[in-house]
Amino acid sequence: MLLYKIKDWDTNFENSKTRQLKKLNWLPISNNLAGDGYIELIEKKDGPALFGTWIAVCEAASKCKIRGTLVRDNGEPHNPKTLARITRIQEKLIVNMLDVCQKDPIWIEAAPYRQDPSLDRQIPSLDRQETVTEGRKEGKKEGKKPDYKITSIQYQLSYLLFKKLSKDGSGLTKPDLQKWASEIDLMIRVDKRSGDWIRFTLANAMEDDFWKEQIRSTKNFRKKVNEGRLDDFIPSPSEKLLTDEELEKVLNNYIAKEEEVSTIADGVGTSEGPAAAPPPEISENA
Repeated sequence: MLLYKIKDWDTNFENSKTRQLKKLNWLPISNNLAGDGYIELIEKKDGPALFGTWIAVCEAASKCKIRGTLVRDNGEPHNPKTLARITRIQEKLIVNMLDVCQKDPIWIEAAPYRQDPSLDRQIPSLDRQETVTEGRKEGKKEGKKPDYKITSIQYQLSYLLFKKLSKDGSGLTKPDLQKWASEIDLMIRVDKRSGDWIRFTLANAMEDDFWKEQIRSTKNFRKKVNEGRLDDFIPSPSEKLLTDEELEKVLNNYIAKEEEVSTIADGVGTSEGPAAAPPPEISENA
């Protein structure tokens, strides 16, 4: 038995408004009729029927407890028969669409179903990449003071904002970057945003004359993102973003080059270790 998930659901079918809703009665869908995926699907035999079936299944996925993952209320995965029943679409069309959309275009992911999955977390074989535990030093327990490595995405994105504020002459004293990193961690773990999505949005917002005066901390930044006030600066669904692994590698490579210079210039490092180099302002096209 397979468990189906809509690929990149959070990027393509959620926005700042939907993330605040526990239950969806509508679904934001791209209207890009020139996209490669749409053209590949619509030009196939029965393409229009396949596309209509795809939209109906996405609407069904928006009603699931784990949005985007085709799981029924009883914890069992949806199958073509159950999807046909709730969408009122012929089962053979559902079967065909599920098969086609795992290959070309790749809009659906499937993995073997695990018995009795817990619905309060994603099923591991279909999980988004987890970063919350990777950013923390080993041996720390939940509820303790946050302790993120200076090379973690959470810490470096916090440092990126602090460095930008410092350059703009805001007069901001150095904050507790561990607390700032905790807010970035919440954006990754709770809000389900990737590290490069956060980096992209932050970098663009801080180039705006108005918003660079309004964003004063990662907590403040997260609040405005979730309110939808920074929607003009978020990456489009077609934007190619770095994976968390790629982003961390870029940041860490930069740190490795700059750390020795920072140590020589500043003398002995802080209690957190040698002075952390600011992360590079990666090009939006990276």
